[in-house]
Amino acid sequence: MAKIRTHYDNLKVARNAPASVIKAAYKALCQTYHPDKFEGRKEEAERVMKIVNASYEALIDPVRRASHDVWIDEQETKSTQQSEKAQFGATDEPTEQQYYKRQDALPIHENISQPQIVDRWVDNPMVKPPKIIGVDVIGGWIVALLITAVIKLIG
Repeated sequence: MAKIRTHYDNLKVARNAPASVIKAAYKALCQTYHPDKFEGRKEEAERVMKIVNASYEALIDPVRRASHDVWIDEQETKSTQQSEKAQFGATDEPTEQQYYKRQDALPIHENISQPQIVDRWVDNPMVKPPKIIGVDVIGGWIVALLITAVIKLIG
């Protein structure tokens, strides 16, 4: 489940923090990231201060804070549902078993040409084409010859 970035995270406070803690965290961050006092780039300090100010304004107002809490709950619910879907395989893609059942149900024709079969393998990554034994054997022989040649050159 992905972590949702909230105003609470921006001010580095807990979700149940009282207004006094939010105010203290805001003051501390303002002192740290004030553009005149920040030791880094001024643009970075201004960017952080905009985020801190927006977060403080949202959390200090009880109505906006309540709506922000509702938004967080909605996002967490969505994220949980999506992770559960992915965890239990509830996707639009067919499972491997479903795919093979569907492949077994296809009619077998004697006149299927080779390109049609290859296209079926290319379209679905779950089905792997058969290995061509000759290519593997030839490749192995080439590697063996190269190793032998290198050994003869070195020795």
